Amino acid sequence: MKNFLLGFVAAIVILPVGAIGYFCMGFADAQSDVAPSALESRMMGAAVHAAVARSAAKLAAPIADDDMLVKGGKVYVEGCQGCHGELGKPSGEDHSFYPRVPQFPYTGTQYTEPQIYWVVKHGIRMTAMSAYGRFYSEEQLWSIAAFLRRIRSLPPGVAERILAKSANAADGKHLFALAGSPSSSYFFRSMRRATRESCTKSQWERDGLPPSCLRRMAAPSPSPKEHT
Repeated sequence: MKNFLLGFVAAIVILPVGAIGYFCMGFADAQSDVAPSALESRMMGAAVHAAVARSAAKLAAPIADDDMLVKGGKVYVEGCQGCHGELGKPSGEDHSFYPRVPQFPYTGTQYTEPQIYWVVKHGIRMTAMSAYGRFYSEEQLWSIAAFLRRIRSLPPGVAERILAKSANAADGKHLFALAGSPSSSYFFRSMRRATRESCTKSQWERDGLPPSCLRRMAAPSPSPKEHT
């Protein structure tokens, strides 16, 4: 019995110390162009899901109708699909991130509406998912959650209403034309500061800038000379 207790105590001391040493000595891979191990994916995925479920446990989603789904879908098209996949288009997954950026039109989501709302509002630490609670209203956040929960089973006619031409997308392409001006480097520096969304230059050109970019770029800013 004494030997058993000693072995048990040694195990609960040695294992955590070994794990800490493993990470502190740099043995864990950190690059994003190499797939993580199955163990890492399972552990971290389970940890994130559990944390989101606990944080959103007391939230209650409003009843969603077609108009709410259209509102959420338009927000998605204007600000999310450049990274998360376009409605009605082939998958264009970005392979530069681990974990992979979810491609919702093709995979859907297992999160509930309250959980989606929480993720969009607060983001997921150390991933490409930023927190958008500062940029979207409560109504917009819940409409996005309702839309994403049903993205693979939208009611008839909803997708067509969502894909109607967006004024924000046109404005985004107009701003993108500034890249040809003498202050293009300042423009792109400002854009990188204005948003943490992980969208490529080609995606900006194709989809237009997300609403968060448009709002920040519309705010007065110093002239390029003050930043050279």
